[in-house]
Amino acid sequence: VRPTVQQKHLAQTAVVVRAAVSGLEPNSAVVLLFLNETTTGQDKPQPLITPSSVRITLTKVGGSWLISKLDPTT
Repeated sequence: VRPTVQQKHLAQTAVVVRAAVSGLEPNSAVVLLFLNETTTGQDKPQPLITPSSVRITLTKVGGSWLISKLDPTT
């Protein structure tokens, strides 16, 4: 991905539009995030908006919730 982004001068942002807890334990959680990804580039100044989703596993470490795994969903 990185070479393509650099060659085509792409910029991408993601906005969370919905979130849902899929599993919750005292020291771990699984969250589904539904995103709108916006891509613009030097050749395509008109933004391309693509919906996507990811599954994030969180682990509680020293009182803070940290991402321990991030998986795109299909």
